[in-house]
Amino acid sequence: MAHPPFMEVLPRKYRFRILSAGMSRFIQLQIADPNGNAVQFLQIANDGNLFVNPISLTSLDQQGTAERYDIVVDFSSFKIGDRLTPVNTQQQTSGRKPDGQLSLKNALAGSSNDPAVGGILQFRIVGQVQSVDVPGVILHATDSDRSVVPNVLTEQIPIVTPVRERVVQWGRSGSGDSRGSNGQCIPDCPDSASFPWSLIVNGAQVHSMNANRVSLVYPKAGDVEHWTYINEGGGWDHPIHLHFEEGITMNRGSDTIPATELIQRKDVWRLRPSGQVQFQIQFGEYGGSYVNHCHNTVHEDFALLMRIQCSAGWPDRRRPRSPRPRIRRPTAWSSRRRKCCRKQQQAQPGRRSLQSRQGAAAVGAAGAISRRLPMRCAEGYRETSFGAPFHGGTDATKAVDGHRGVRGRDCVGAGSA
Repeated sequence: MAHPPFMEVLPRKYRFRILSAGMSRFIQLQIADPNGNAVQFLQIANDGNLFVNPISLTSLDQQGTAERYDIVVDFSSFKIGDRLTPVNTQQQTSGRKPDGQLSLKNALAGSSNDPAVGGILQFRIVGQVQSVDVPGVILHATDSDRSVVPNVLTEQIPIVTPVRERVVQWGRSGSGDSRGSNGQCIPDCPDSASFPWSLIVNGAQVHSMNANRVSLVYPKAGDVEHWTYINEGGGWDHPIHLHFEEGITMNRGSDTIPATELIQRKDVWRLRPSGQVQFQIQFGEYGGSYVNHCHNTVHEDFALLMRIQCSAGWPDRRRPRSPRPRIRRPTAWSSRRRKCCRKQQQAQPGRRSLQSRQGAAAVGAAGAISRRLPMRCAEGYRETSFGAPFHGGTDATKAVDGHRGVRGRDCVGAGSA
């Protein structure tokens, strides 16, 4: 019987980014080999942030809505014709919270209580695949795989003494106050809307979401704060998402914390039923309004959100001392791009070409991610699409992280400056 969907892969390393995109669903993935045994893989990042060191696993942690996990799977130990199956082992029978993880064997057999338990995809080991980067090029199983996952992917951001601490309680208190005195919601909501979900910041008044209300003020850009999120929602779990900033996860109170969270950067935290999480946060680059909300879409729709207001971001030339890793610019690549752009401008005086603008944007984007992994450049390399193998020039084949550039010049993390 055919297994839809499936993906053909070569016997080499692939990087996958896994996004949990359900409304209220929690998942937990493993990969089963042809005999039903768990396959070992490396997790290298979550929520878009590289770990300091890769972590070897046979099972991912629970994954709530909007959490992203990056893994590297090495298929080189399997033979052509083998088939592997990513399996959801987390059973969930209501929107409140997951029930618990099943064994891989039981999950492969399926669950009558939860049709989402079981195989979700099939990896088919084949002898050749078409390149997703270069149309018409065929990649073969006999091609050398020189890619490696560096033992050190980025620098550790230290935990420091905070300027201030905050406690935010997420739960159900009162009837909500999203409507103004005129009966209108900001933003708009139906007349029949109710607001069972609310939050409390530092023991102050209970509120549900009103976009005109500031729930938390971040008074000075660059200040380091420690925030504790507490789940007061009883038997519910809440994946809480912080927009445009990340925190360093410190602890989960008296509960256990996995290595994939401990002192790792994240922007979505599952609170766990009646649980809590503490993290270090530092707003800085941009001032203005930020949103923090539960990513259980039903809870989000019923106003389990808050508005954070940050003072103006710091000027780049007067950036205060920070525990964040120093940004290292990909000078070799940007220099090459500048030369290319100058030639274009000379060919078309007085007019900045679209390609030039694209090049400048790519340089900026590469600089933004270079703080996570030192950058090196190579011709002919493209960032891998979902599941695409690493390939390209000498430097590119040593990379595990990449950023797509313009016209074949691409910056890739090569493990050295």
